[in-house]
Amino acid sequence: MTTEQLITLKNLFTHYGSPAREADIRISGYLLHPEDLDTTVRVKDYDQAAERIIQELEKKIQQLKVYRIALAERYNYLATAPTIPVVRLTRKKTYEGRVYYNLITYNRNLLDGQEVKTSATSYTGKERHKAIAAYKEYVKAHPGITAEMDIEKRSWERWGCRLIPIFNP
Repeated sequence: MTTEQLITLKNLFTHYGSPAREADIRISGYLLHPEDLDTTVRVKDYDQAAERIIQELEKKIQQLKVYRIALAERYNYLATAPTIPVVRLTRKKTYEGRVYYNLITYNRNLLDGQEVKTSATSYTGKERHKAIAAYKEYVKAHPGITAEMDIEKRSWERWGCRLIPIFNP
């Protein structure tokens, strides 16, 4: 992308003067039917309003064209980036005290480390052995896969404690 296109894309993803990760495009205008305008001054005012709306639309069209270029570049990056399969078994304890084992498979991008979830299976705490067996079976069926297991109890769980979320308004 050119420098000008990068600036245009940056302007599209700016919200109230600050950088943003998402854009919400809305253009509105209030116009009256020409036959309902009774003075030349009002006709000129509404003509200026229509011109302003056209300029805003043309600006957004240009930004969206640059956005499509950026999407094509991102698509090419993701399509050609090397990935490796990953399987992960994790243990999660909810605030209610329930335990779940999650068996999740990912594709990990080797260039930036981003992971895309491909499948997920959840087991209850009583099904711990099923979860471990399914994990071992998956690793055995896919030689060379990156396997990660994190099912140890946390220190605060060993003493019967639960973490209480603290919200700062």
